[in-house]
Formats: sequence, C-alpha cells, structure tokens
Amino acid sequence: MDYYKKIFGRKPLGFWLPECGYCPGIDEILKEEGIRYFFVDSHGILNADPKPKYSVYAPVYCPTGVAAFGRDWESSKQVWSSKERISGRSGLPGILPRHRFELDYDYIRPYIHKDGFRINTGLKYWRITGNTEHKEHYRPDRARAKAALHADNFIRNRQKQIDGLFTAMDRKPIVVAPYDAELFGHWWFEGPQWIEFLVRKIAAGKDGLGLITPSDYLAEYSRQPGVALRPMSSWATKGTARHWLDGSNDWLYRHLHTR
Repeated sequence: MDYYKKIFGRKPLGFWLPECGYCPGIDEILKEEGIRYFFVDSHGILNADPKPKYSVYAPVYCPTGVAAFGRDWESSKQVWSSKERISGRSGLPGILPRHRFELDYDYIRPYIHKDGFRINTGLKYWRITGNTEHKEHYRPDRARAKAALHADNFIRNRQKQIDGLFTAMDRKPIVVAPYDAELFGHWWFEGPQWIEFLVRKIAAGKDGLGLITPSDYLAEYSRQPGVALRPMSSWATKGTARHWLDGSNDWLYRHLHTR
C-alpha cells in the first residue's frame, strides 16, 4: 500500500488479496488500513452466513463494514477453462504458443547452457496449429483479428448472463472478472490486444454493458447485505490454501485455529 501511495499520491480504497486468499479477520486488518473493499473467490461469497441474496453479482459487507466483491465464475471459466478458454494456454489455432522454441537444437546448442539445457532464446516464429508437431509461421495480423473475435464472443456471453440476472435482481448486477496480470502478454501473447478490444467495444456503449469501478458501484448502492465470511478461501486448486501447504508449514494452522 505504501508503494501505491508513492505512485498515485493517495492511499488505495480497495485491495486485491493475493490469490484472492481470505480467512476470517483479514477484513479487520484492511479496515485499520483504510481499505473499503476487497475481492474473494466465488465460494468465499457463496459460503457466507447468511447466504448472500445476490450471489456474487453484488458485493456484501463484512461486520467491520468493509465490502467484499466475489469473482464471477462464468467470465473466469470462459478465459481459463480447458474446454472453453480463449487465452493463449488453450491451444487455439492461430495464436502464439507460450512454449515453443524458436530454432533447431543443433543451431542454438553453442549459445545455451553449458549442460545443453534448452532455453528461450528470443523471437518466436510459429503459431499454434493443433495437437501436432507441424507448426506454421505466426501471422500477427490474423492473431490480432482473432483477439477481436474473442472480445466479441466474451461480450455476447456477458450480455446473455446479465440479461438473465436483471430478471432476478432489483439492482444492476456487477460481474467481477479478475485475472492474473501474467496472463496478459506472458501466458497469452494476444491478451493485451484482447483487453483493448474489449474495453473499447464496451465503452462504445452499443452492447448494453458498462464499465464501473467497485468504488463507484458502492457509491450507487450504498446499502448492501451484511454477512460473515467464515471459511478460508482462495482461487487456487480446491479453493483453499492446500496449494501452498506442505510439511514445512502446514503444522502452523492447527495452532492458528486454537487461538
């Protein structure tokens, strides 16, 4: 938060908990730091007590008065699901693969690790062509056009989703779609282009969607349901902290739970 203040000249109003990791009491710390809202994974909201009226499509207030926004699983699935995802990890034909070495091993052997380990040496020339060793040259123009199509598809799905939510809610639903920053450019080379197309198309106002900050949404709907977020949650595998636990640190948690 000190770094945020250094860059923006003010304290942040919201906080993205690392890996959306929450456990009871964190909201108390956030309140002490002047944080008004934070983000949790879908089940962090759905398992709250009492069960939130609007599911993850509106924030809830913790007893401390700090608001929690839940991650929408539909928009997340469209990007990350092995069957539905549109990111560079999906293997969709035409886009740049994350792992594809550039030149023949014999050619680069003198320039890599002394033990012969293959490394990323620079430019990538190939595009994904399906589950085959045959690869064709990468075409940036075609890949950019595909990013635009992916943005259109994403918007159409959000339209259908929100149209359904409008019939069941007495307020505007908010779809919170957070992703790892490393997804855009690192894992998914065309990801930044996709974001640009997405934002420009939504900002044009032709699709019935709008962009809004969590602060502005809270200002528009100042009265939100109050709940207790009881279980630990994260967006990692199985929705808990097990991804980071092993014999060197898991002993700690039984002592934390007996405090």
